[in-house]
Amino acid sequence: MAINTYGYTSNGASWKQQSTSSVTKQGKQTHSEVNVYNALGAAGKAAPYLILQNAFPCSECDGKFTTASARGAIVFKITADEGKYAADHGLGQAYGTFPTYIWYLNGAKTISTALAGKPATFPVCPSADI
Repeated sequence: MAINTYGYTSNGASWKQQSTSSVTKQGKQTHSEVNVYNALGAAGKAAPYLILQNAFPCSECDGKFTTASARGAIVFKITADEGKYAADHGLGQAYGTFPTYIWYLNGAKTISTALAGKPATFPVCPSADI
């Protein structure tokens, strides 16, 4: 199982890929999405960030992104359930609807299977349909 993550920043009109990470081992290690998020922050860009990943964030990472969203908006586009972390978001073990979006903003998250599910208060950004 490989979890592949791609991080994007926005200039308001388009997304630009800034970082990638992949995790192929199980056990104690930095999670792929945390590696990407840290790299995006180090790039000095302002959120919103887009993180494209073939897995849901685990419960630990979900907590980190919920907290981090108090400093800036983050959207995840989930394309698969590698790691089987959909259950950590109350979606069940056999979840299979993709893409699924997680919108993190101001310490809260919204999950939607459609781009139209973006919270009205989410900052202006390009479409996450990349």
